[in-house]
Amino acid sequence: MVPIETYMVTLWLIFAIVGIARRFPLELGATIGFIGMLFFFHLAGGLLQTIAAKVNSVLQVSTELNLVYLVTYTAIILAVVTMVYAGETLVYAGTWPPSPLSGRAIDVIVALFNGWLVVGIL
Repeated sequence: MVPIETYMVTLWLIFAIVGIARRFPLELGATIGFIGMLFFFHLAGGLLQTIAAKVNSVLQVSTELNLVYLVTYTAIILAVVTMVYAGETLVYAGTWPPSPLSGRAIDVIVALFNGWLVVGIL
């Protein structure tokens, strides 16, 4: 049995690797998308739970309601992550620092922040 923390750290590191490849101007655009997703969950959280409960009753599946909530939220998170990373997002006109090492550090910091947002929500 693998602890859940192992999965979370692995996902977090995957976000770091993707962030290094994409560079921080694109990652900052992704951050805005993830903050928007958090805002959506804050505003529509109760509505999503109501919809999930109705879907569960219509399908008449003997599943615990918390599992239906988890699947609903996970589907939305995966959709947003796919849209943010595969689609066109905001790109900030940032200039890299003179040292390549500090530029990579900014890439990693922003990517780890994005990973913290997404994995933390999940």
